[in-house]
Amino acid sequence: MKKFLLSVAVLATTILSANAAVEHFLNVPLIYQDVIDGVITQVAGPTGTPPTKYEFTNNVTQGIFTVWSPDSRRMRIDVQSPAVPWSNGTESSTHRLEPNGSSNSSNGRKIYINCPTAGTLTVGAWATTAGRGYTLESAGVIGGGTTGTLDATYAANLPLLPSSPYAGEEMTPQTFEISEKMIVVLNPDAGIYYGFIKFVEKGGEGPGPGDDNHEWIVGNDLENFPLTSGFAAVTNVKGLVITPKNPMTGTIPTNMGEIEETETPKTFGDITYPNRFKFNGAGYSGASGLDEEPLVNMPTQRYLSFKVNGEVTIDIVGIVGGGSDPRNIFLTDGTNLIGKFTFSDEISKETVEYEGGEAMLYMFCNAACNIYHIKVSTEPNAVKTLSVSDKIAIGVQYYDLLGRKVSASTTGIIIEKSIYQDGTSSSKKVLK
Repeated sequence: MKKFLLSVAVLATTILSANAAVEHFLNVPLIYQDVIDGVITQVAGPTGTPPTKYEFTNNVTQGIFTVWSPDSRRMRIDVQSPAVPWSNGTESSTHRLEPNGSSNSSNGRKIYINCPTAGTLTVGAWATTAGRGYTLESAGVIGGGTTGTLDATYAANLPLLPSSPYAGEEMTPQTFEISEKMIVVLNPDAGIYYGFIKFVEKGGEGPGPGDDNHEWIVGNDLENFPLTSGFAAVTNVKGLVITPKNPMTGTIPTNMGEIEETETPKTFGDITYPNRFKFNGAGYSGASGLDEEPLVNMPTQRYLSFKVNGEVTIDIVGIVGGGSDPRNIFLTDGTNLIGKFTFSDEISKETVEYEGGEAMLYMFCNAACNIYHIKVSTEPNAVKTLSVSDKIAIGVQYYDLLGRKVSASTTGIIIEKSIYQDGTSSSKKVLK
């Protein structure tokens, strides 16, 4: 009896799009990388010239997608060279899933998509022979025969791209509206290739209009943030999206979002935090703990994101992930730097004001930081209503221009950081 092969890596990612809809993405390059890395072992090959093609000797299931590979004629995966450009002009398919023939049996060479809601299905596919394509059908169960045809528009009408060279032709993804929760089947003809498949849930999770007050107590909420060694897949926890790696790039870090119990619980204000949420690294390549601005405003790894509908105040209670030098958590909208939260080796609350419109906001580090509490609110923060002169200072820390902690007796130009009773802080350069 044939068994499913369930990969522990992220073949399908789930993310929150800018309009707060939940997206499910079948990432073909990551499937291929899992084969190369030995995460997926039930394969035959490689074959071809050069030898880059593998056959799945078992079904591959991850997330809502199941790649069905019967023994009669197995599904294949290969490098796509040259890459097939997409019609959006910015992306391309560097790898391909190949049905390796038509679905000539009730269970043959299909891709099942277990759509959890109504939504939009996008299929990036092309043919190398005229008159080839696929039909979109429904099924009662994953692995079963089809129960009806949903759309036959592309049964013999896929974008035609010759084998090589492509001479500038582009692949135009096909989009279908799925009216309700159901199992959808891509039933292929021979001679076609899949570059990617995406399903976007209708509605999705996350804040709606007027719902911009959120609080994630990541250091003291075992129901929503249980102890874990990290998140291997993109995960949405009540509108806070934890992303180990951008789904279109590279290897997945496994320790992003590690939640561990601390040896000595931290207390800030009237809340004690027995646990801590660890970024365990920076949100972009080439990062340094000295970065006062990120090298990129769209993080590529180890980041948090959430949607807002307008002006909000964002508070984070946190601490550096090691050492005594200060580190930053940046807040961006993917294009612009909104502000930064600067933490030291003592727990503190840092605040950034967002004064823009509806947006998806991203939080990521220049070096490892640990956080305990995130609050997003439309209410004015104490930082907004009190000037520095009104606040009560409870401590002062000093740093040199490279961000290293120094003593109060250090002379020259140094950074003086004042910590106030309300948990906020301010920094200024002084000459001593």
